[in-house]
Amino acid sequence: MAMRSRFIIFVLTLVFTESKAQLMDYEPDSNSIYTMVEKAPEFPGGLSALYEFIGSKISYPIEAENAGASGVVFLQFIVTETGAVDTNSIAILQSVHPALDFEAIRVVRMFPNF
Repeated sequence: MAMRSRFIIFVLTLVFTESKAQLMDYEPDSNSIYTMVEKAPEFPGGLSALYEFIGSKISYPIEAENAGASGVVFLQFIVTETGAVDTNSIAILQSVHPALDFEAIRVVRMFPNF
């Protein structure tokens, strides 16, 4: 039997929180959420380190494999002003299979601070 390998691919939409805006005459509150910030958070080590992290932590769910499910899970989450992922903000934008969705969320919850 030939060995098969499957990969779960994440597409992450980052939403950033920032407490210090550089806009004149603008007083943000600490709960403001921004989609554009002056300096976007970066995964420690950059994009290649993010892919390596995901690859080392992800495990293809047997339930999804048995169902023949594969595809791209689209997630959205908030990176706080301290660089932490707000785990309560993780949302699925495009689902593939419940087991794949769960696995994608599980791995994002393990992200180190940005």
